[in-house]
Amino acid sequence: MKRCFTKKGFTLAEVLIVLAVIGVIAALTIPTLMTKWREQATVTQVKKAYSDLSQACELLIAQRGNDAMQQILQGYAYADYGGATTLATAFASNMRNAKQYDTTNIYTNNSLDLNGKLTGMGGANYGISTANGSVLTFWIEDSNCTNNWGPESYGKVCAVVELFTQPEKQSQWGVNVFEFLITADGVVPIGAPGTYRDWLCDINNPPADNSNGPNGSGCAYLVINNGNMDYLHP
Repeated sequence: MKRCFTKKGFTLAEVLIVLAVIGVIAALTIPTLMTKWREQATVTQVKKAYSDLSQACELLIAQRGNDAMQQILQGYAYADYGGATTLATAFASNMRNAKQYDTTNIYTNNSLDLNGKLTGMGGANYGISTANGSVLTFWIEDSNCTNNWGPESYGKVCAVVELFTQPEKQSQWGVNVFEFLITADGVVPIGAPGTYRDWLCDINNPPADNSNGPNGSGCAYLVINNGNMDYLHP
């Protein structure tokens, strides 16, 4: 006696329900995953920039002596574009694949702070691009490296370097713009305990104005030290 077995598949309605569920799950999870991926990529870029700047600074000191920064900046005044060019060129010579970069499109007065408000801050700094697509711009503070941005070693500030991790995007402090101090002794990420602006990375407590710098300008240390950007999600 032969028995007949009927093979049953999914109905069209069942398939549509499953696809709808998958779509809802994807809509809920993919944006979060993309945000996490972008933040981790930024963490990697900030750490790489800090490492490259630190190594270049160490090499310059080894080549020129302990007063290397003062030698490079001798005769240049505060915010002198020529001094920024000279310093950036010196650093670039000790960084692999670093090239001159036109900062016209990224260094404008429409940068945003950590809370998304316009800062009205900008300028014309000399920039260099790095192998991973980041851009570093240089700003001269004090050619004698005596500017005080905090206690002890932070009182030997020569220049400020700003890192743009996404130079083609809207500039936003603490999101894709970060700062480092070039001191006579080495490189310090802004936001390190005791440095000027170490409180400027708090999305819940922004300053009343930008007189001490925009909120988000003190995030570099947190990114490097903590290895994340959790301050964006308090």
